Amino acid sequence: MADKTTIRVPRETRDHLAQVAKERGVTLGQLVEQLASAQLTAAQIAEHVAATRKMLGERMGCTLTDKEFDEGLHTSVDIDSRGCSASTDVSPVPSPDPLTPADRDAHHVPQ
Repeated sequence: MADKTTIRVPRETRDHLAQVAKERGVTLGQLVEQLASAQLTAAQIAEHVAATRKMLGERMGCTLTDKEFDEGLHTSVDIDSRGCSASTDVSPVPSPDPLTPADRDAHHVPQ
C-alpha cells in the first residue's frame, strides 16, 4: 500500500471535491492525484520554456527575447518577419498550457 497523508481543507472544500470525484466515478484520493499531476512545478515550467526555445533555435533559426517568448509568435507573418524558416520536420514541443508572464511570476521561473 502506498504511503498516505492527511490534507486539511475546509469542510466545504472536501465536500465539493467529494462531489466532483463521485461525478467522475473516482475516489477522492484518485481525484486529488489527478488534479496534482496536472499542475506543473516551477522546475517543469522552466524545462518546458528551455525546450521550446531550444527547438525554435535549432529547427527554425529563431532566438527570442523574454518579451517575445511571453507574447508568443502568433502568426507565420511574425516568423517570416524575423527571418526564421520552418523546416519540414518541425514537430511542436508538447505544452499542457501556454506559459504566460503571470505563470512565470507565480512560479518564480527565472528569465
